[in-house]
Amino acid sequence: MAQATPLSPVEDIRDVADMLDQLREIVPDEFTSLDYLAGKLFGIAEELETREVTS
Repeated sequence: MAQATPLSPVEDIRDVADMLDQLREIVPDEFTSLDYLAGKLFGIAEELETREVTS
C-alpha cells in the first residue's frame, strides 16, 4: 500500500481555503460569506507559515 505523506497544518488550511474559493466561484450569489472565510483561512495559514519559518 502507498503511504500518504502527511500535510502540514498550513497546507491543510490552504487546501480548505482553496476549496471554499472554488465554491464561491461556482455559485457566487449563494456563498458570499465564503470570501470572508477563505480570506480568514489564508490569513491563518500565512501566520502559521511565518511561525514555522521563524522557529
